[in-house]
Amino acid sequence: MKFIRKIINAIDFSYFFTFLSEATLGVTFLLYIFIARVVGPGQYGIFSAAASLGGILAFFTQFGFSALINREVANNPKEGAKNTYLYLFIESLNSLFILLLLLPLSIVLGFQDKGILICFCLTISEICRGAKQTVRGVYRGNSQYKSETILLASERIILGIIASLVLVISKDLFFVTAAFAGVRIIDLLVVIFILSRQFTLFSAINSQTVWNAVKKAYPFALTGILWVVYYQIDLLMLNTLSTSEQVGFYSASYRIFEIFLTLPRIIFLVSFTKLARHNFNDKPKLSTELFNSVILLILFVLPFIIAAGLLSVPLVNTIYGSSFYAAIPSLIILLPSLGIKMFGTLIQYFFEATNREKILPPLLLTTVIFNISANAILIPLWGALGAALATLISEFIFTIFGSTMLIRIKFHRIGFTILYIALLCLLVSLIPSLIFYKVNIYLCLASFVICVLLIAVITRKYKKSSIKPRTL
Repeated sequence: MKFIRKIINAIDFSYFFTFLSEATLGVTFLLYIFIARVVGPGQYGIFSAAASLGGILAFFTQFGFSALINREVANNPKEGAKNTYLYLFIESLNSLFILLLLLPLSIVLGFQDKGILICFCLTISEICRGAKQTVRGVYRGNSQYKSETILLASERIILGIIASLVLVISKDLFFVTAAFAGVRIIDLLVVIFILSRQFTLFSAINSQTVWNAVKKAYPFALTGILWVVYYQIDLLMLNTLSTSEQVGFYSASYRIFEIFLTLPRIIFLVSFTKLARHNFNDKPKLSTELFNSVILLILFVLPFIIAAGLLSVPLVNTIYGSSFYAAIPSLIILLPSLGIKMFGTLIQYFFEATNREKILPPLLLTTVIFNISANAILIPLWGALGAALATLISEFIFTIFGSTMLIRIKFHRIGFTILYIALLCLLVSLIPSLIFYKVNIYLCLASFVICVLLIAVITRKYKKSSIKPRTL
């Protein structure tokens, strides 16, 4: 019995609760499917466009404070939590400005009559969701993943139930989106109240503290803006340079791709807090924590990427039907991009957790420029497949440059280790794509075995060398 308790105590349940937290996105996914089936494609198009607009605008209101407070609380739980009301106050000011701009902006974007009201409801809903992410940063910074999961799951479940009931009763999209806004306003107030019973959330709020907070947060905000451009530009350019069918095929493949993006995010969210804490208390452990995250990505994400690549045909046919068969070529290119992207994103989280977030904007700007250029060249040639190839190339560039920056800031061994493993994982992830395009199966299997063996050798070599006094 004592042996079992020791094993349980040794297990890090942070990843499990973060997984549960991410898994509750399935409730939102099902709700959106239900809305689409009830209101039809025309109304659902309005809902989707308004939700996208609200999400983008809410990002500007949040201004990177969720990541900043996560790091501050991880460094110093008591003092970091005191900035909560300050950051929420700034987000409130940003929200007022955004809501003032929303009416003319929604009209310019083609929303009319009730569509404008839907825009307001969903934007308010997304603003509240963004503010809650800031509050959740306090829980993550304190490693209270269980509490965060409970609060997040309860919000999504309650929202799903109430919005579904309103939809069934009214069949009116405005009332559904009003339910979105109402539930999230109440949820935000309840979560803030619960948090205030656990931590001191107040610090001085004046022009000087506001300005200092904005200065600290702007690198996070700028990084986020560049990510928004990076993730939206392919669809916009595809819509301009290709046909609407190609946009549909790429969107379908990207929705499946996003499902697998959840897996590495579980590791990143937990690692961020650990890295921030080590950076404040025990810097020599930073490389060890990075290496641990690399191992988790190899063991728990890479196999799913490979399996998804091999099963890409039944995945598309099951979810979207045979009419979307043309989405498969772009999917089997997007999935291998995750094989290298996950290491680039890990490096991004490392820079943010260790007060090096100013490295990211020029790095991301370079990636965005490459991405736009690649899309401009490849989309006219191959449509959705060209957009997927541009994504793969961009993720490759971001990871290579990120690893190089990691090496330049004196993390030589772990930087080179991540670089080599990322390249090998990309090659392993590409094996299903090569099989799909009828490359010799024996050559594919031999390449797979060689890459896996090299990954094992590199990880073992790093682990053995880490026993030595050198830490970086």
